[in-house]
Amino acid sequence: MSTGLESFFSGSMRELADLIGRELAARLVESVGGTRIFVPKKPRPHHRLASLIGMDATTQLSGYCGGEVLAIPKEAGMRRAIRNQQICARYDQGMGVRQLAREYDLTERQIYTILSAAY
Repeated sequence: MSTGLESFFSGSMRELADLIGRELAARLVESVGGTRIFVPKKPRPHHRLASLIGMDATTQLSGYCGGEVLAIPKEAGMRRAIRNQQICARYDQGMGVRQLAREYDLTERQIYTILSAAY
């Protein structure tokens, strides 16, 4: 995850990112954002959380808030920033504006706005 995206995390997700790392916190947002997930007191490798962020991070999280249910926000600002970075990278690789608009379900004008903000 690129620097600067952490500023898009809300307070609770910033705390989570400090505990397990920004990339793993972002993975949680991408995978289960907008839902709740149970943090086991005694994590097992087959638990959904362990499959999403790995056993080490699940163990850290368990020590911090085991037995609780975490509400994972959608973090729309972060998701949008990631999407915009992907659009810029694909544009730099030679993909055209029209194709980007179709692929990301945006208008060509929105793509130009994203590109102009980045360059």
